[in-house]
Amino acid sequence: MYKVSVVIPIYNVEKYIARCARALFKQTLDAIEYIFVNDCTPDRSMQILQSVIQEYPNRSKDVIIINHEHNRGIAAARNSGRDAATGSFIIFCDSDDWPEKDMYELLYDSVIEHQADIAICDWNEVYADKIERTFTPHIQSSKKCMEYVLTGRMHGSLCNKLIRRSLYTEYRIACKEGVNYCEDLYVIYKLLFYAKSITYVDVALYNYFKENENSYTTAKLSIQSQQGLVELIKDINLFIYQNRIIDRYITDAVCFIKVSTKAKILYYGSDVYAQLIPNVNLKYVVQHPTLPIHYKAIVYFSILHFNMGVKFLRNFLWFLKSYQAKL
Repeated sequence: MYKVSVVIPIYNVEKYIARCARALFKQTLDAIEYIFVNDCTPDRSMQILQSVIQEYPNRSKDVIIINHEHNRGIAAARNSGRDAATGSFIIFCDSDDWPEKDMYELLYDSVIEHQADIAICDWNEVYADKIERTFTPHIQSSKKCMEYVLTGRMHGSLCNKLIRRSLYTEYRIACKEGVNYCEDLYVIYKLLFYAKSITYVDVALYNYFKENENSYTTAKLSIQSQQGLVELIKDINLFIYQNRIIDRYITDAVCFIKVSTKAKILYYGSDVYAQLIPNVNLKYVVQHPTLPIHYKAIVYFSILHFNMGVKFLRNFLWFLKSYQAKL
């Protein structure tokens, strides 16, 4: 039986897939299942992957390739891989990123040693000219972890978290298909809530590549993704109601994620969908613990119905981003 299943969605990553696959096949942990999900990629990603697989004949028997008949998006690709996984634990790896060679061994050893449901590590944000380490706060309480994810104080990525597969199956947790921006949030706050024990590895083991122009996180939001973010807020509210979570800090965290979600839609999407996110007291805009000041300003203007201010600030920020990209 496999100890760990790694799910890797593939779409438009011919520049990066070889680096990712080699890092995966060089892992020091044995008994890893590799599940590559071809989301109908139009480039040469799959041919390159097949070539790399041939370089590691000892790993080829552990490789599963799932082919989508049409492009369904990263959330659906994650779900396809998760459904096919047979390992005791599941982790995801985006195909433009790469793990350190001992990442899965260290995370697996940690969950076994501490009898935990989830192991979390730090990661590096890799730019063309620098590498920045991101530290993960050590929170033992599952409810507190949920709060930290909703407020942005703990990153919601699934790629630096090794998660017991039974959490997905027992509680029927899945990504929201069609949401290709912040898709991990649909599942991670639930997984953290249900986890009985969480452990941490104080090493940056995952390399998050920030220069991929094809990444979902660098583009403007599609209508479908904006709708998905609106549904995310409804999903969180419903989850809290169904699980009868009565906690002042969680209540505050929900208000904070409403602010940050509205900010993302206002900046990357349209005013129409931003208005579908319920407004909150302005104190949650001002007191948001992680939201940048320009995001706070655009939400502040929106809540006050200062539409000219919203448009001016959004256009100015996009102009500034475009100008900096040309330098």
